[in-house]
Formats: sequence, structure tokens, C-alpha cells
Amino acid sequence: MKFKVITLCYCLTLLAACSHSGSVNVAREGTLQPPTVTAAPGGELKKPVFGHVIIVIFENLDFSQAEKVPFMQKLMTDYAYALDYTAVGHPSLPNYIALVSGDTYGFGQGCQPSPDCHIPGNVKSIADELEAKGLTWKAYIEAMPEPCTVTDTPDYAVRHNPFIYFDNIRDDPVRCASHDVPFTQFQTDLDNGTLPNFSWITPDLCNSMHNKCELLESRVYEGTEWLSTWLPNILGSEQFQQDGLLVITFDDGTSDESCCGSTGGGKVLTLLISDNPQVRRGGWASETPYNHYSLLRTIEDNWGLPYLGHSGDAKILPMDDFFVGTK
Repeated sequence: MKFKVITLCYCLTLLAACSHSGSVNVAREGTLQPPTVTAAPGGELKKPVFGHVIIVIFENLDFSQAEKVPFMQKLMTDYAYALDYTAVGHPSLPNYIALVSGDTYGFGQGCQPSPDCHIPGNVKSIADELEAKGLTWKAYIEAMPEPCTVTDTPDYAVRHNPFIYFDNIRDDPVRCASHDVPFTQFQTDLDNGTLPNFSWITPDLCNSMHNKCELLESRVYEGTEWLSTWLPNILGSEQFQQDGLLVITFDDGTSDESCCGSTGGGKVLTLLISDNPQVRRGGWASETPYNHYSLLRTIEDNWGLPYLGHSGDAKILPMDDFFVGTK
């Protein structure tokens, strides 16, 4: 059932899409050192093991803004969310990279993959960790015209497609084409029951709340309309109902709030949604300080993967309090 979303009058009062400025500081060949890869602790996992994890990432909205959006309020009432979850920098690109690799690598403003804007092949991402474990993954990127597109289009921003910056993905045509795909493949995989173990979803520049694309409607309205359409498809899929976890988060906010010994990119709303009875719901809210590295660590713990970069830092906690009935 499609939820009622934000009214037009309310939408027009929300802030316009935020932007951040700063000098370009990108990863360069010969200067980038791989972050520490820390072995995950042995023993019993502290949370249920999910066979399918889906991350949907939206753009540029502070927690204080998101919690006022009626559709987000509905999700916060029905499921569980973090009260103190922060991004790890500004603008978008370092947060996207951090979420899949545990480090920002000094990336500043968005840039398209090039000799001066890339991550060398010796640096691992969660994609490498998953494949080494025999697990599958895909990045579903809306409005990307074909797999592994490295240039912007009117509705597609390369900087919102983190996997394309890793040389060992982008420079391997077969690997890249089978994993970094247009969002149009997502519904096909849902219908066929072929979702990978790990799914990354980036809506396009209109639907991610980055741009206001429709006349007389706010960017937030457009994003919640998109989410209200796709959420039932995800939650209704057999694979998700069997062993799925959906995480909805935002890349960064407008402040520099931080936690856990990391740089900050503002406090953002992050929701955890699952049919698993061990996952909290019904409006439960965590007060534990978390950030994007915490989410990466939680996913790594789920499959017993080594910790990438800062996800293994002592001050970075996995989001264990979202799970009940576990040690």
C-alpha cells in the first residue's frame, strides 16, 4: 500500500538542495595508501545474519529536516532509526566512498574518474571482501545510461556511484558490467528472485532529493514519492521477506557534526527495516553515536568480513543495539 506523502504546501517550505564548497583534494596514484584491513573478531556474531542487505542513499538533508517530513515520520514510527548518526565529511563523494571502503581518501569536491581522481587497484572495497567470501553484489544506479558510465548526464552524477572510482572495478570491463548496472535491472532482479547478497541503490538526481525537477514540488517531495513507490516492491519481495535488511540513509547534512573520532558531515536520518523479529521496530530509536563507518562495520560483521579502514577503529561501534535477542 502506498503511503500518503508530504503535501505541496509543506514541501514548498523545505530548504532547497544544499551545496558545499572547498578545494579539490582527490586520490592520486602513488600517494594513496590502502587503509588498514583489520580482521573481524572471532566467535558468535552479535546480530542475526542477513542474506540480503540493501542500502538506499539519499542526498543533502539534515536529521532535523528529515524528521519533519511526513513520509519519513511514518517510517520512523513503523521501524527503527538512529538519533545520533553522522556523515563523515562534505560534500557527497567522500561519504559515498567511505560507506563502501572505510576511508574518504582525501576526496573533496566531486570529480569524474580520471588519472587525478581514482582509487588504485591495491585498495579494497566491500566489493572485494564480498567476492572473496563467495557473496554477490550489485550497485543499481538510477539514470545511468549503461553499466559503468564514467561521465555525468543530466540526471546521473558519477560522484554518486562510488564503485566506479575503484580501478580494480572500473578497469575490469567484465567485472564492472556485471556489477555496476542501471537501476532498471533492479526490478528484474526482484521479479526473478536474483537479488545479490549486497545491493547498493542510488536514485537519480531528481529522486535522491538532490535536485528539484518537477514544477511546484520540492526536492524532498520527489524523493519521498520515489521511495513510497519502491518501498513496497522491496518489502514485498520473497528474498527480502526471507532474510533481508534495508538501510535508508543520507550522504551528508549541512553542519559539521561528527562522532566516533572521525571528521563530520552533519547528523542525518538512518533507518533499519527488516521483517526479522530480532530487528527493532515500532518507533524504536538508538541514542548511540554512529556514523557511516558504523554502518559499514555492521555489514562486515553480518558476513564475518574483515574491517576496512576506519570501520575497524576502536571508537567505531557496530549498530548492535538495533538487534534484540542476541549476545
